[in-house]
Amino acid sequence: MSSPSLSPGSRGVRHRTPLSWRTTRGIRVAKRLALEASAVAVSHGAICLGPDEIARRFFDQVGIGPEAVAVVRFRHSGQSCTIVVPTFRTWGRNDLRRRTAHAADSAFAAGRNVVVEDPGAVELQPRLRNAERMLKSMRVPAMGDAATLSRLLSAQGGEASLAECEAALASPFADGRIFGLMVGGRVEIDLSVPLCADSLVRLRSPGWPFAEAGFGRTDTYSPQSLVQEQPTDP
Repeated sequence: MSSPSLSPGSRGVRHRTPLSWRTTRGIRVAKRLALEASAVAVSHGAICLGPDEIARRFFDQVGIGPEAVAVVRFRHSGQSCTIVVPTFRTWGRNDLRRRTAHAADSAFAAGRNVVVEDPGAVELQPRLRNAERMLKSMRVPAMGDAATLSRLLSAQGGEASLAECEAALASPFADGRIFGLMVGGRVEIDLSVPLCADSLVRLRSPGWPFAEAGFGRTDTYSPQSLVQEQPTDP
């Protein structure tokens, strides 16, 4: 008796369960959110230190893996901060939010400065689009650029338009050099509104909270601030 033959399309095909598809998709979404959070944070002067493997352990311990949250560490003004961005599925399920809050609370108790961000705040437009544009076109500032802008801004009451700043630098790459100063933490531009010639440039004060400035509203590690009634996914 001959053995049943396999159809050509079924040879070597590995069938995935719904859970494995969800895990793969979740990892892809979490990686995208990590890149987007990094774009926003770096455009606001923070230095990306990469995945926070120490904080990640606290999430793994409660079953919140890389398919559920992105965990990235940043440094600014001599201080480090771990930004945790749940996927939209994690954020929308109260049980997963509770576990995320518990893990963040444990990481904070262990000495990690943790901020949990709403994924919608990370992808908020036009801020994300502005941040990505800024990082693509930024250039290393020339010597004296910071001093030139500092004099201009001080003379105009602390702020000037992007067009005025570009004119002061007198370079075809002036906008990129100004963006470089913003990434370097020297000046600030409100990225929550469309970036244009009239966008206001200001000197950045030292020690500013980049997580608040970059992402706007934040939820801290506190379980009370994270656990809210949310619709539960099926």
